[in-house]
Amino acid sequence: MNTYTTTNYTFRKSSFSARTRALLLSIALVVLAGCGGGGGSSAPAGVDTTPTAPSNSYTITSDGYGLVKATYLSSSKSDLGIVFRAAIATSLTDPDYKTVTRIDIDPGAAITPQVVYSLGSGGAAPAFPGSVYFLNGQPSTLIRTIGGTISFTRYGNNTGDRVSGSYNAIIEDDNNPAKPTYTIAASFDFVIDSYGPAPAP
Repeated sequence: MNTYTTTNYTFRKSSFSARTRALLLSIALVVLAGCGGGGGSSAPAGVDTTPTAPSNSYTITSDGYGLVKATYLSSSKSDLGIVFRAAIATSLTDPDYKTVTRIDIDPGAAITPQVVYSLGSGGAAPAFPGSVYFLNGQPSTLIRTIGGTISFTRYGNNTGDRVSGSYNAIIEDDNNPAKPTYTIAASFDFVIDSYGPAPAP
């Protein structure tokens, strides 16, 4: 084999080897891209796949009494019914957990959205199958809900269901011998069996 043939053969062998390496690298990149970094298919472009976490809200719209501001919201369901709490706390297990207000719905209550229910006693509307309490951050209190109304725009009674509505409550402060009355109105929106910090105003 002469010098030209040897050089040409070596060049072609080297060129073939480089092309082979490039081809193998391209195949490897295509295979890795198809795996998607762990398998599974990816969402089509333009589709938001960010999971929506349950969230609760409680907004005081009128307060003649002067309630303290809630920092934590929770809801739960048990054999005793559904309970929604607006509280002062940093977590569900905060040892200093203090309830500001709460809405209790009796177990098995049949609530119809858009129907106005009466709070307290003696209201003209159907009686609310539950109670609205105002503890205002105290372990116990003599604040009683004596009247007003509550209604729901959305209602479900299973874990994960959203319950929304508003109330206009008349309370009597029996801590004061004069027993003054006040009106407190609020809107609420909660997911059963969820909890977390109260959203920023």
